[in-house]
Amino acid sequence: MTGDEVSEETIRVAKELGLEPSEVSPFGHAIGLEIVENPFLLPKSNVKIGKGAFLCVEPGIEPKNHQSIHFEDEVVIGKNGRSETISKCRKEFY
Repeated sequence: MTGDEVSEETIRVAKELGLEPSEVSPFGHAIGLEIVENPFLLPKSNVKIGKGAFLCVEPGIEPKNHQSIHFEDEVVIGKNGRSETISKCRKEFY
């Protein structure tokens, strides 16, 4: 996948949750020697994300009431090309 494809997937999931695309700001980045590294997971980012990549996926959501929240998950791309979420924090809305 590319950063753009991850961004599109973020927006697709947000739509399934009943959010409008304008309420979601896709973002993420690789983690390596630095906490924030390329590739960035942003719309129009065409850098390929390779196997073994360690990523921070952190989309922002700003619903119509203008209170924003960012979710952050650490994800590794396995040898089979599939992602595995490393962070195990629960996400619940009340």
